[in-house]
Amino acid sequence: MRNLAHPQYRLRVDDIRVFYDIVDEVVEIIAVIAKSQAAEWLEREGILTELDTPATQEE
Repeated sequence: MRNLAHPQYRLRVDDIRVFYDIVDEVVEIIAVIAKSQAAEWLEREGILTELDTPATQEE
């Protein structure tokens, strides 16, 4: 998935979305949710890559 460090992958099965990461040889299931809730879940739980995080403003 673009611009996200976590979760890295998504599997679509009908109206279900499975979000997962692969670490070494282990598949880590992060969430199994309805398609209708996927965007809200990603906005709340997804971790942006460093390139996409808002820049902090120094005073």
